[in-house]
Amino acid sequence: MLRTATAALAVALASASVAAADEPIVVRAAPIAAFDPSRPEVTRFGALEWLGGVSLTSADARLGGLSGVVTENGGRRLLAISDYGDWITATVTVDDGGAPVALTDARVGRLAGPDGQPIRGKKPGDAEAIAVRTRADGGREVLVSFETPGHIAVYGDAPPFDTAPRITAYPPALARAGRNSRGEALAVVPAGRPLAGAVLVFAEGPAAEGETIPGGLIHGGRWQPIALAGLGNYALTDAGFLPDGDLLVLERRFGFGDGIGMRIRRIAADTITPAAVLDGVVLIEAGFAQAIDNMEGMAVDTDAGGTVLTLVSDDNRSFLQRTLLLRFRLVE
Repeated sequence: MLRTATAALAVALASASVAAADEPIVVRAAPIAAFDPSRPEVTRFGALEWLGGVSLTSADARLGGLSGVVTENGGRRLLAISDYGDWITATVTVDDGGAPVALTDARVGRLAGPDGQPIRGKKPGDAEAIAVRTRADGGREVLVSFETPGHIAVYGDAPPFDTAPRITAYPPALARAGRNSRGEALAVVPAGRPLAGAVLVFAEGPAAEGETIPGGLIHGGRWQPIALAGLGNYALTDAGFLPDGDLLVLERRFGFGDGIGMRIRRIAADTITPAAVLDGVVLIEAGFAQAIDNMEGMAVDTDAGGTVLTLVSDDNRSFLQRTLLLRFRLVE
């Protein structure tokens, strides 16, 4: 009887959480003093300058599991999604040096599924990446890639994302990737480039050791193949375009055998063509000695000082991991 009552209570609480509309959430931000604690005076790491970071916590579990992020206004406005089907918005307060110090005005809600109802369950809500695209009519739309359902959902330009999205199924090469590997990275080619508005989406890793990482490029209404060269024991977790058309890809290493790692590669714009196998130079590589966790989301933005990168980690809603927000500037 007790087990039955407990199970019923759990179902009721889960249903209430899913049905909840756009709600405020209190987020606490603890500063990260240095990217490399053993060398706190160092701020240059590869081609990136460390601006600062915070470790985020909340009494609301929906803060956790962040898997994708976009920013606006020089990184001061943030929209993130989780691999549980939730979205979060917040204002990022920064100090005079560009370091994030607090998240305010935070709100959380549930993404709608293809039926227009709030997504229920971990697998249907397994969102992995987010991107914003400007339409031909000047309006904007938000694209979210889902891993297990195997599709991209296209929402309106701003939260609460509570109406049924348009659905685009993954191309065959990506659909054949493992159900827990699809749609990890998503990016939209910026204006002014030959493929402006095209959508790139990639799997987390190759289908077999030694193969390339499969992906797809949709332009003009049809999918075309594209791939990313694998490099070492890293998995792909996100991607974003620089204003000049170069593509940045975020990769992570996370496991008991391999340890923890983070890497960003830069891929030249003129190599991004259908059927290409993309590769590029490593801008930064970090490991256990640096202030990283399971890095899954990357936003590319600009401010008066140049290009700003915002990285977030997925804590898998586990007390053993952290939700981090890290901020870097690209040194051209």
